[in-house]
Amino acid sequence: MVFSLASSVCEVVAATEEDRKLSQFMIVERKIDTLSLSVILRPIDADDDFVRKVAIEYFGEWRGCHLVMDVGGSAESLIDDVYCAQLAEKPIEETPIVCLLKLLFESRCRFVIWHGGDYLNLPTVQSWSEILDVVRAQTLAQPADVYLRFAPSNEATAS
Repeated sequence: MVFSLASSVCEVVAATEEDRKLSQFMIVERKIDTLSLSVILRPIDADDDFVRKVAIEYFGEWRGCHLVMDVGGSAESLIDDVYCAQLAEKPIEETPIVCLLKLLFESRCRFVIWHGGDYLNLPTVQSWSEILDVVRAQTLAQPADVYLRFAPSNEATAS
C-alpha cells in the first residue's frame, strides 16, 4: 500500500523562469520502471536549458535523463507529501517519492534533488539510510525543500 496525501500545502508550480525560484526539482540519470507509483518520469526536453545544465553538471550528459514529477508536472507536491506524512506521524517510506528513491537506490540509478536555482554542491549520499535521514530531516517543517545527490559509492567523487 502506497501512502499519498492530497494537501493544501501542495501546489502545482508552472515551470517558468520566475517559478523556478520556488520549485523543487528532481532528475534521474535514466528511466526506470516506476511500477504503479504516482510519479512521472519525463525525458528532459532539448529546449529546457536550465534542467539540461543541471543534468550535465551531475551526469555529464542530459540525453537519457528524466525529470521526476507528479501528474500535475511538479516535484514540489511529492516532497510535500513527505512533510504531510511526518505531520500525520505516518511512515515516510510509504510516500510515492520515497518509494521511488528506494527503487533508484536499489537499481543504483544516480539522481539529484534540489530547490530553485540552488543546485550546486548538493550533499552526496551513498546509502539508503543516508537518503532517508536527509529526506526526513529536510521535510520536518515548511518549506520542505530537499537537497541531495545520490551517487553509488564508486562514483561519489566524480563530477
